[in-house]
Amino acid sequence: MGAFGGILISVLAVTIAILLVMYVVVPLFTFLGWFIRHIARFVGGVISDALRAIGSVIVMPVYVIAILGTIIVGRWSASGHFGRMLQGEFATIGRSLYNIVIGRPPDCSCSNP
Repeated sequence: MGAFGGILISVLAVTIAILLVMYVVVPLFTFLGWFIRHIARFVGGVISDALRAIGSVIVMPVYVIAILGTIIVGRWSASGHFGRMLQGEFATIGRSLYNIVIGRPPDCSCSNP
């Protein structure tokens, strides 16, 4: 076989290695990156929605106290303002819970790269 056969086998081995990297390894790592990115986006969104809902629950008693204080003082427009803010916090809790339970499924958009 000699030197020519050795060079031919080496070139063939390098060609096969390059083809394996191009058609197996690169798509595998592309898929893994896509999968990890979507899982991280899902988990991050759920954590963000949960923290937003907890923040709204913490702020709501402050608005209730502000509403009662402005009613006692007789500042009706201010109490209406704080009442609208309280309604907004209820809406935020509702949106956050909706996103956690129903609105944020694992991203199955099938837009695989």
